[in-house]
Amino acid sequence: MIKTFNFDYIPDEFCSNTYIVGELNEPCVIIDYGSTSKKLIEYIKSQYSEVKAVLITHGHFDHIRGLNLFNKFFPNTPIYIDRYDKELLKDAKLNSSNLTGEKVVINLSIKTFKDNEILNFGKGLNFKVYETPYHTDGSVCFLNEEEHALFTGDSLFKGSIGRADLITSNRSLIASSLETIKEFDKNLIVYPGHGEITSIEKELINNQYLK
Repeated sequence: MIKTFNFDYIPDEFCSNTYIVGELNEPCVIIDYGSTSKKLIEYIKSQYSEVKAVLITHGHFDHIRGLNLFNKFFPNTPIYIDRYDKELLKDAKLNSSNLTGEKVVINLSIKTFKDNEILNFGKGLNFKVYETPYHTDGSVCFLNEEEHALFTGDSLFKGSIGRADLITSNRSLIASSLETIKEFDKNLIVYPGHGEITSIEKELINNQYLK
């Protein structure tokens, strides 16, 4: 089961989608945590027995700005990010929050992973890491085969892709990262960092960047 929180249309709450993977009243894993709303905290506490981990698709502020609040309520929950994006958490310029005046800084204990690593948190909570850099050096997709789900962060959106003009972006890696995405099973459901849920099949047909 995947619970989706889309914050695109909430005033003063610019942040990524948050996804919670897990059955109700059982342990879960969270993908990205940009919201600073206590309503999300309350939902997690009331609906799941435990949070096994928070997985971050990349280090931009809108995907991480809620982590300090989250840690106050779930202080022992491990937080994971790609090895190449860990430094973004502690630097407002690198995570682009300086552009908003918010200056997000995450001074928490952080675990890292690398390409093709499998993160195992129990039944139904297994995620394989695929590095898809260009939006940031450490941008990744997480594959959860049990849910036929691919969490793409800002590497792939419905009908579009992430921008490549920020401080740790690399335009030269767009083509190779999109080739990685194009090789996934077309039946996978795509859960992007922003916008609506889609599928690999639909994006291969409709997304100009994957043609």
